[in-house]
Amino acid sequence: MAKCFFTGVEQPTEEMFILDITAARKAVQNLHRQAAAVEQIMRQLNGKDSAEVYNHEMKKSLTLRYFRLVTPTVALALSAACPDAGLFMPWDAFKARRRELIARRKTHRQPVMVDESCLDPAPVGGGVS
Repeated sequence: MAKCFFTGVEQPTEEMFILDITAARKAVQNLHRQAAAVEQIMRQLNGKDSAEVYNHEMKKSLTLRYFRLVTPTVALALSAACPDAGLFMPWDAFKARRRELIARRKTHRQPVMVDESCLDPAPVGGGVS
């Protein structure tokens, strides 16, 4: 009979399991490789590109900033670095999520309306009346 390390339950040794340290080390190495690949993808695609465009109505050049986009084929190939993560999303889904986040931030920034009838008319801290 052998005792489980975590639970202390005793069972016959033939029914127990042991960690395959070689497989565990390989799994850790694979995770490190996946993390490095995802970090490389992030470095390449996380920024924005600038393009100078001449505006004929305003008679001057404007600098526009663009997100870095990839084709579905490239997204599929790059997502193989970490297939379970869902690294890429369609442009329309990104715009919808971004609109929702911006709207949520705006609702949090609005001033809080206070019902003044519940406030104490006396100043706090011994002010002069």
